[in-house]
Amino acid sequence: MSTSLFSLNDDVLSIILAHLSTRDACQLTMTCRTGHALAMPQFLSEVKFLCISPRSAGRIRQFCAFMLADPERRIPCLRTLRLLGPAFALPESMGPDGSANLRYECPCHLSRVLQQASRLRALHLWNAAALLRASDGCCFPDALAGLPALDVVHTHGRPWACALLARTASRPRALHLHAERGLARPPTSDFAAGSHLPALLSAALEELRLQQCVALAENLYHASVIFPRLRTLTLSGYCAALASIASVFPALRTLRLQDVTFAAGQPIAAWPVLEGLQTNGDLAMPLVGRVRRLELQVSLNVHERMPLFVALLQRTTPAVLFCTVAHNRVAEWMKEVAGAAPGLRYLHLALQSLDARLVTSCAAALGDAPLKGVSFGYTARLPFERDERWAASLALKVAACVPSVQYVGFNVQGFSSVVYNDLDAVTWYNVDRAQRGAQVERLTDWRAEQVLGELLVASTD
Repeated sequence: MSTSLFSLNDDVLSIILAHLSTRDACQLTMTCRTGHALAMPQFLSEVKFLCISPRSAGRIRQFCAFMLADPERRIPCLRTLRLLGPAFALPESMGPDGSANLRYECPCHLSRVLQQASRLRALHLWNAAALLRASDGCCFPDALAGLPALDVVHTHGRPWACALLARTASRPRALHLHAERGLARPPTSDFAAGSHLPALLSAALEELRLQQCVALAENLYHASVIFPRLRTLTLSGYCAALASIASVFPALRTLRLQDVTFAAGQPIAAWPVLEGLQTNGDLAMPLVGRVRRLELQVSLNVHERMPLFVALLQRTTPAVLFCTVAHNRVAEWMKEVAGAAPGLRYLHLALQSLDARLVTSCAAALGDAPLKGVSFGYTARLPFERDERWAASLALKVAACVPSVQYVGFNVQGFSSVVYNDLDAVTWYNVDRAQRGAQVERLTDWRAEQVLGELLVASTD
């Protein structure tokens, strides 16, 4: 007996529909009335106005007319909205260099949609300065600020965005302020002295990203504003006072530093404990305190970096460490790791290659470390022999060098870069020391995933 799509129960249908792309949902809406009713919420859940063309403003107007034709059933479906300011522009004339002179008008038609978008959760607003200036005193800025249920906001770290956030009726959980492409000068030069994130966001904000506008967080210290719920912070650009940021975000758990330049001579920042610290740049960061998981997304390929590397380990005492050492004296680095991080429980180390002698020399240098697990990746080349027998033999050698280790892994599948870890490609082996001499056994995919989860949450206690 054949079963049609629409004869499935509601739970199964909801799972299927959640995986439909916008194009597929659109196709389903045109099959029949039942398909239209089921797929329309998925089709309208995410709307993007990111295309810039002479017809883009007209298309936005047509979409708004469609939504307003049946607002009670269509507008509540809207969950994510992505807006690009120039998409609303109307070409007025051609400049002497052949470029179009753009004219902006207040998009009142979109304002009427937003005024009823009570279930909109995510807003992405890009390059909207000219659009908001043209709408000043009209309904569009008020409609954006009046959205009541925003949970995630992505926009540029610019004065116009901060002014809009200062008026918002929502209390978003996540805020991402990105750098504006093609900007000729640092964004912070456009802010008034002492400008900072709106204090009204402090009660709910849990995740924050500041790209080229770190001063918006630093200045909160001078305004005596605390964000007690912030857990995840990503910084990019110039940082003059990390200690001020530590005071403003006392409950921070995860800190990500992406291309951050620290001012010289600034005070040391101190969080009691961080769950995670990621950095792809300066190892001499002005930070001290326990870090459970330290991820160094930078290749340690210069021997002169070793003192900075060791000092960072001594200041943070991690239990989990990810690092890439593309250096021919890597065993010396591992000896320093064993001494500088006495509580290390899991190490994922990316080498230039998975050469057996290189791996075993590193393992021998780590012999005194209380490691529960160790895994190896590579940045340049795989060995010619990398079958099951080769990997098991090498895992046994590592286990013999590190008496405490219970799990040994190798990435023999995919390329390991210095930015993205390759843990999904690691093949894991269990070390059994119950009998005379250690034995290793390859773990099933299910058990390997379980072991990796245990290692990633390891602590120094």
